[in-house]
Amino acid sequence: MYIDYAYYISNGGTVDNAAFVSLNYRAQRELDRQTSRRISRMETVPECVKLLMIELVNLEAAAGMQALISSPAAASFSNDGMSESYAEPLTADTAAKYRCKLMTTYLEGECDDNGIPLLYRGVDTDVP
Repeated sequence: MYIDYAYYISNGGTVDNAAFVSLNYRAQRELDRQTSRRISRMETVPECVKLLMIELVNLEAAAGMQALISSPAAASFSNDGMSESYAEPLTADTAAKYRCKLMTTYLEGECDDNGIPLLYRGVDTDVP
């Protein structure tokens, strides 16, 4: 686990402990997928990764599959001749784009213990 609940809350996290467990797991799995698990093989987790995890957990809480199912977004509605429009809702697609932007912002230029950039998409020679 890259962050625990105490770190999450002390650095601006907003979800309760019960929700944190599954949200943190999903956020870490996505981060591992995007970094080819390089972070999991590091001696210590860099601060930029910990801060990114807070952002990802909060994003998952706001726009993850559970959130989108329990409160689907509506951009507008009409009823009996009256219509209202709202700001663009946070959709799964919008959240995915924002997630990628967050990862680039926090991890661009960061390297693992072997000097390989965390976001490198090539072949690692040290992967078992």
